[in-house]
Amino acid sequence: MPAAAASIPCVERGRTQNGSDGRASVFERVVAVVLLVALLGLHFDWWRDAQAGAMVGWLPAEFAWRLAWMALAFVYLWWFTARFWRADGGRS
Repeated sequence: MPAAAASIPCVERGRTQNGSDGRASVFERVVAVVLLVALLGLHFDWWRDAQAGAMVGWLPAEFAWRLAWMALAFVYLWWFTARFWRADGGRS
């Protein structure tokens, strides 16, 4: 273990601050898959017709939809990488 990591108490013992071993539960894994499928469904959005109107007076509705999707995807990826992508050889 690197010297910098050894100074962090939760890393020394291989546990997080709440006492767990840092592994994702089955529930979290299921939530991750369900959210990924939901994001894919929202991305392909075959049920929507392109809207020519504007939101807030100047923002095209289709562009607003894409911005909202990218924000959701960003939040998902941020959570996913923080929770599942580990520096310990992939063990989560």
